[in-house]
This record gives sequence, C-alpha cells and structure tokens, in this order.
Amino acid sequence: MAADKIIKLQLHKIDKIAEQKQNEIDKEQYRKYSPIFDIVYKILKTQPVLLYGGMAINEMLPKKLKIYKENVLPDIDVFCIHPEKIAKRIVGFLQKNGHPISSYGDALHEGTYKIYVDGLQVIDITSVSPATFKSLSHKSMRTSTGIKIVNPQFIRMSLHMMLSQPNDAHRWHKVFERLILFYKINPPHKCTFKQPTSTIKNLNTRTTNTNTNTRTTNRVISDEIYEYIKQTDFIVFGYNEIKTFFGSDNNNIPNIKQPLIQLLVKEDVFEIATDIVEKLGHPKLNLSKVFEADDFISRHIFIYNGTEKIATLYTASACVSFIDHDGLRIASIHTIIRMYMLMLFSSYTHFKKDQDNIECLVNLLAILQYKNIGSKNKLFREFIMECYGIHKGLITLKRERLIRYAK
Repeated sequence: MAADKIIKLQLHKIDKIAEQKQNEIDKEQYRKYSPIFDIVYKILKTQPVLLYGGMAINEMLPKKLKIYKENVLPDIDVFCIHPEKIAKRIVGFLQKNGHPISSYGDALHEGTYKIYVDGLQVIDITSVSPATFKSLSHKSMRTSTGIKIVNPQFIRMSLHMMLSQPNDAHRWHKVFERLILFYKINPPHKCTFKQPTSTIKNLNTRTTNTNTNTRTTNRVISDEIYEYIKQTDFIVFGYNEIKTFFGSDNNNIPNIKQPLIQLLVKEDVFEIATDIVEKLGHPKLNLSKVFEADDFISRHIFIYNGTEKIATLYTASACVSFIDHDGLRIASIHTIIRMYMLMLFSSYTHFKKDQDNIECLVNLLAILQYKNIGSKNKLFREFIMECYGIHKGLITLKRERLIRYAK
C-alpha cells in the first residue's frame, strides 16, 4: 500500500511538471508565432469567411469564461464559398508580409484546405454552398479580431453533434465544458408550441384530409410501422419518443394525436421505405421522391397514407447515440437535438414551415437535459457509448484523399 501511495504521488508530480512545461511551451510558441496569426487575422477580416469552432466560442465568451489562455494560439476554422481561392489569397498575403515559406493543401475531409506557415498549421478553410453560407451568416457578429463569427446556433448544434457521436468520446471533456459555457451566455428560453406542426405532427403537406376513417387507419398504420421497427436496429426520434423523455413533466408540450414517425436508417432510405409499404400492404400507402442530402440534413424520404404524411426516413450519416427503451432504439437527447437543429439549418422548404416549433422543441429538450445532469435515469445518460450509423474512420478518410489526388 505504501508503495502504491508513493507511485500515486510521483504520478501527480509528473502531471504538475508536464502542465508547467506545457505552459512554458505555449508561451514560447505564442511569442514566436503570434505575429503570424496577427497577419492572418488582418487578411481574414477582409474576406467573405465565417469563423467557427473553438476560437469562435472563445470570442463569444466574457473574459472570465474564456476557454483559451492569453498566451495560447487558437485553432482558426472558417467557412467560405470558395476555399481554394481564399487560401491562395491568404498564402500570397503571408508571402508578401515576410513569410515566403507559406503554402496550402488538402485536408483529410473533402472541401477543406489547410494553410501552413514556416511548417506551422495556422488555419482550416472549409467549403460550403452559397445557400449554406447565407444561412450561417444569419445573426453573425464580428470578433475582436474583426472576423465574422458563424450563427451562434450553429455552434450550439455542433457541440450537441459531437456529444451525440461516441466516436468523438476523446473530445467530450472539452466539448461538454464548452456546451455548458455556451448555455451560460445563451440560455435556452422556455416557449410554447404553436399548432399545427407539420414536421412533428402527421399533417398533410399536399391537401387537407379530415376523414375520420383515414385517421383511424393512420393510427393502425403507425402501430404497424412501430412493430416493423422493433424487428430492426433503426433509431426513432419522433414526437412519441420526445414525450418519453418528458414523462409526467410534459406540461409545456402539446398532446399530438398522430405524431410523425422519424427514423434513422443505415440502409438506402428508398429501399427501406419501399419494404415498409410492401410489408404493410395498405393500398393507399405511397412514397415521396427521395430528397438528396444538403449541407445539413441527410438523404430522406416520406411515407404517406393517401395524402397524409406518416413517417420520414433519414440516412444515418454518422454513428449517433441511442437508448434501448421498450423494444425500441430511441435517439439520445443529444441526437434528437442534433437532428432537429439540422432541420432548422436545412435548405429544404418542407422544414421551414415548422421552424418556430422545432426551435421551441430544441430549447425545451436542452432545458430538460440540463435539469437532469447526473440523473440515474438511463434516459438522461449524458455520455453514451452505443451508436448506430455510418462512420468514416481515419484510414477511410486518408484513402479518399489519395483518390482525390489521383484524379
């Protein structure tokens, strides 16, 4: 036991030495390279870019809550419409300002470029569509460096996204801290749903149908779809599942008689939707066209009973967390918030009709989650290791980059 105690003390001493040494390295790096960052800030504030990531969060926070120490060089991540064009401008500007060994190159992720100065990586520039750039520019603000920050709600969404992905567990410590800080300065507000809610409720987006027999059939069909889902590994995240989290504490959310079923599937959404329609065998069941992925929401398709929307199937384009509950795989709160916020940013008009309700729902879920931090109820587990969906590993990303080079 005495030996164990000595070893523990030695390990603690090592940690303290490592921390002290890292602080010394950070100070030296800052002294040596901060002039380069000042040059980058000078050119960036003149360019059509939007700052996101750690530096953006840091710029939003008051001094006492800053995540970066004063002598730490931040990670600079920006979105723009023409990344290679902007990268060339920045490299040219750096070369003209005394840094001839400046260059840019492809990152692992397609559409992202990295800029290097004297061997130091200083910035990541990522491509987005003009429509997405416009959406991300909404409610943007300028930082102390003069660079515009992305829409703060995108930052909020990205934090929930990382916490919904167990493959990012190595980053959860800092991400969770940042989420708490974000909500300290941007607390989610209580709100009231507005009826109707076409993204959440089974409401017709083609024509209005109030036939009682059809509504009875809709309930039967929904029950049958749930029985189908129980035989699969799909994740559900519709209004029924959201009500499960609220339990008896659901005074703020309305009782919707026929909520829309929302599904995440790894397989082709058209094939799964077709299989559901064929297996259920109801004559009025039909499918919408397949809506291809935009910069936010994944590929998806609607199932209709006649003219009334019954279910939406989305491609599970990331490996996201879920909870086993009553024979179903229910999306975790982080995953649900992720999906509904992706709808908020999506360019598809069928999500636009319900933006107020979706935003309200996200706020209520965030309040509920914060209220239940540390709860022993499995529904409110903050960090879940089980996940479902498609995940590209490091080797796959490297292979894809090599293929891009070969083209």
